[in-house]
Amino acid sequence: MQVFIYRWTYEIKDIKSLRNLSYYLVNNITTGISYNRLSTMLDTGSVNTVKKYIEYLENSFLFSFALKFDPSVRKQIMNQRKVYIADNGFCKICIYYYF
Repeated sequence: MQVFIYRWTYEIKDIKSLRNLSYYLVNNITTGISYNRLSTMLDTGSVNTVKKYIEYLENSFLFSFALKFDPSVRKQIMNQRKVYIADNGFCKICIYYYF
């Protein structure tokens, strides 16, 4: 089932990077994320790849991402987004299987 979702729905070729990104996000809940930093850490080669993977995780309702509140819309867009997990049980399972 996982292979079907990864390969046919989103056409993901680098499944290892997606898994590592998921584990990183689970372990850094409520912290700000930087696409550039994640791209270099995961060695994906492209910031756009990280953006797509994050979009896939958000569309699957596993994670949600919130903008930092600021009266200025420009500052909201420029600031890092915070990551939140939809289900704490999912968080515990990911941490258990990763370590």
